Amino acid sequence: MKEPEFSSDAKREQGEAPPAPSPAPTEPKPANRDQTVASEENPSSNEDEMPEFPAILLEGDAPAPTAISGPGEKYALGPKPPEEQFEAESQELPEAYGTGRLFLAVRDPHWLYAHWDLTRAQQAHHVSLSVDRHLVLRIFKDATGGAPVSEIHLHPESRNWFVHVERAGARYVAELGYYQRHQGNRVWTKLSQSNTADAPPDASSADATAKFATIPADVP
Repeated sequence: MKEPEFSSDAKREQGEAPPAPSPAPTEPKPANRDQTVASEENPSSNEDEMPEFPAILLEGDAPAPTAISGPGEKYALGPKPPEEQFEAESQELPEAYGTGRLFLAVRDPHWLYAHWDLTRAQQAHHVSLSVDRHLVLRIFKDATGGAPVSEIHLHPESRNWFVHVERAGARYVAELGYYQRHQGNRVWTKLSQSNTADAPPDASSADATAKFATIPADVP
């Protein structure tokens, strides 16, 4: 048997809620024309495109190098010197350069220091020519010539020597060489001559014009 149909008002009177109204259809928003064209030309651009960051965020924290100007500009190497122009490993200095020069210096009023620049091979060659089988250092006062004030027979392998002199306040010069045998006589062969060295006096100065004073401790 067919059930009676009730109207909406009748159902409301009987306590039954009416059905909810269906939502109204919405119209789709028009898409941006530029985005639509870009999507059609490159469908994967939206996925691979990275977001743009302000340029200031990509800068480092180190300050920019200061521009160098002036007379020293041509010597500037820049913020980082080129590594290929410098040797990574340090090299040791040679023990001698072989110039043959003789250097004379004063240590105090009665002691001189002599040094000669000979390689081991050069010194061994000169020692082999010496009748004494070693070199000799001669010390002269004021200038070379005449009798030396001191003559020292050196060790065959020595390249420096301290020389004691009796007279202070004088000027000295040195010669380095050796003796050879020639027709039964000892002949002097000079290798090099040094610079002059002035020894200071070993007494107080005679100049009494300088005056010294002691400042009291309480003077600021």
